[in-house]
Order: sequence, then C-alpha cells, then structure tokens
Amino acid sequence: AVRRAQQGSPGAMAATVPATVAELAEQLAQMKTDYDEALDTCWILICAALVFFMHAGFTMLEAGCVQMKNTQNILCKNCLVVVIATICWYLVGYGLAYGEPNTEGGSFCGTSHFAGGVFLEEQASGMNRWRDWF
Repeated sequence: AVRRAQQGSPGAMAATVPATVAELAEQLAQMKTDYDEALDTCWILICAALVFFMHAGFTMLEAGCVQMKNTQNILCKNCLVVVIATICWYLVGYGLAYGEPNTEGGSFCGTSHFAGGVFLEEQASGMNRWRDWF
C-alpha cells in the first residue's frame, strides 16, 4: 500500500505522459537538433584551441632553435602571423569555407559571406553564425 501511494495513481501518471507517438518523435527531433548544435560548437572550440596550442608549440620550437638575442623577434613574428591569419580568415576564408556556392559551373568553394557579412543573420534553425567564425 505504501509503495502504491509513492508511485501515484495511474490517472496522474497518464496525464504527464505525451499522448501520441508523433509528439514523442517531435520532441526527439528537437532534442537531436539542440544536441547537434551544442556538439558542433564544442568540436569547433576544441579544434580552435588545438590550433592555438599548435602555434604556441611552434613558437617554442623556433625560439629554441635561435640564439637568445633573437628570441624576442621570433615571438613577435609568430604573434604577427596569428593576427594576420585571423584578419585573412575574417575577410576571405570564412566566405570561401561557409559561403553559398556558385550554382553555375560546379563551384567547390563559397562565393559570398566575405568580411563577416552574415554573422548577425540567423540561420534557418534560429542559431547565429558566430560559432562558425572559428
């Protein structure tokens, strides 16, 4: 009797259960979309962190291969490389990677979205494109 009281009445449980399989399928599709977006974001952030660590490692390698008096020049050169690469990605790379392809002639790269022109626009899923900038 105690166990039945803890479980609640069958009528109360039936009220909380979704009524149809279609509702469950819709909830599952929404959950998958949410998880896919979160996993994509985590993957891009992890890859970006690996690239930054790669630059730091290469900087240490180069600094170890030169005389001590040239170490500061190597550090500045590698910082400048990262800054220039970031600006080039913003201006050109994002458009080539994520731009809409040219429908005439079988283009393999994007021909729009250069210089961050679509960062503030929302995608069809309701998400923005700031994640893709990395």
